[in-house]
Amino acid sequence: MTYDSKGIQARLIRDLEPVVAVELDRHLKVQKNWYPHEYVPWSEGRDFAGMHGKQKTHVLHQLPKTLSSSIS
Repeated sequence: MTYDSKGIQARLIRDLEPVVAVELDRHLKVQKNWYPHEYVPWSEGRDFAGMHGKQKTHVLHQLPKTLSSSIS
């Protein structure tokens, strides 16, 4: 890395820092906490064959698409 590219990087960081700070603050103010464990239907839980229970079927029930895409 040459001296000039280090200077460019320093200026870029200096110029972007306030923008990043504003966007981070905005994100922290509007974020909505979510917890994947709240979507698990614990009342429908069961043991599977390896635990002396039922054989696991391919799909026990459908999860919302947003949830399944976020945990897969």
